[in-house]
Amino acid sequence: MTQTHSLYLKNKNFHETHPVNFINTQALLQGWQKLLDLPSLQSLASDITPSRHPKFQSLASKAKNLWNFFNEDRGNSDHKLKNKHYMDDASLLEGYLASFYIPNCERNFALFTKEESLYALENLLKNNHELSFLDFGSGPLSASVGFLCALEHIFQQNPELSLPTSIKIFAVERSEKIFLKGKALLLNAWLGQIPLHIEKCTSVEKLPQDVHVAACSNSLNEIPTKFRMTTLNNIVEKLVPQGCLLILEPGQEQHARALGYLRNEINNKYTAEEVSLLGPCTHRNTCPMALGASRSDWCWFKHAWNPPETQAVLDRLTGLDHHVLNYSYVLFCKKPQFQQKSHYARVVSDAMPLRPENHGALLYLKSNLLKGDAEYLDENSHEHILYKNILCTNDTQTLKGSISIEKPLSRGFIIRKEDDLEFIFAERQEGKENR
Repeated sequence: MTQTHSLYLKNKNFHETHPVNFINTQALLQGWQKLLDLPSLQSLASDITPSRHPKFQSLASKAKNLWNFFNEDRGNSDHKLKNKHYMDDASLLEGYLASFYIPNCERNFALFTKEESLYALENLLKNNHELSFLDFGSGPLSASVGFLCALEHIFQQNPELSLPTSIKIFAVERSEKIFLKGKALLLNAWLGQIPLHIEKCTSVEKLPQDVHVAACSNSLNEIPTKFRMTTLNNIVEKLVPQGCLLILEPGQEQHARALGYLRNEINNKYTAEEVSLLGPCTHRNTCPMALGASRSDWCWFKHAWNPPETQAVLDRLTGLDHHVLNYSYVLFCKKPQFQQKSHYARVVSDAMPLRPENHGALLYLKSNLLKGDAEYLDENSHEHILYKNILCTNDTQTLKGSISIEKPLSRGFIIRKEDDLEFIFAERQEGKENR
């Protein structure tokens, strides 16, 4: 198998992929603006800024209402949509398209171009065949767009892979209206070289065939807890051997910890030969940051990108910043036949500076070093800023920590091997990140 992962890691934003085989992303963005009845920024008169344009103002207001809805208790008996899904409300649906559609395309694109995704996707693309994709809880098919743009990027970086003879997308979605809007956007931007079929299904069980790749993108959190594992089992059953399942959820504590619990349940139900865990975890042990774990922090990640200009304008009007997208995720592969690359650890925290005046924290770290010279660490603590990160390692179900001198590690960064770290310490297993 040809490996070009160092190139993949320099991926662009989804809307910057050069259109060759699948989606003309500029046509997609133009269709999105037309759907929202937004004028192009260039067409606005010099004396009318977006903040004064009635359509921009209206969409910003609807997007704010939707964000408030998501952050309220949707089970509250006084909630105006208690017996109605937000996709069935015309105003909230328009707010969703204005504020969520484009960022969710990017989230999925970013995850499908992660290193752990590439091994699995490359294996599926070694031979010419029809490629099928399940978009569970599809909404306007943003996961499908992200996946197809990821394929474009992959094929351009690795032309030795085989293009699919055709692509089928099966969307499980309750709202006919949002599905049709997303389908129209995608078809209008489709380049046409490869046949594309998009079909809405009422449930996973009613899919007409097995699929190669499945995505649950911000959808499991909308299913009652007691049905989530059953849903995932049904999706796994519909995956072909070597098929991939990506579960993407919001990065907030409630959703990330619930996803960690589902990750544990899948690992308990299936062996590694039946369903392999590709990411973000480096082990199959119980997640130390999942629902029910003793720690009160959680496993989440973030992705920095450059939103399209119109999206950035809408964000400024709503007061929402989409330049950094937060999320939690898990990636599985059914009956893999490729050798998964092992890593020592993944960074699961932001870098936390440790200054000389942080006496208590520095004393704890020096007293709990598992690797490194305590005297050398003490000397550097007086002359340099030290940075602490929390690590999820491959050799234990408890968390560890690393210390770096003047070079902070980023959340989500992969540590290839233990020798890449100069200092490792035993992290407390209860409470929040030690500071």
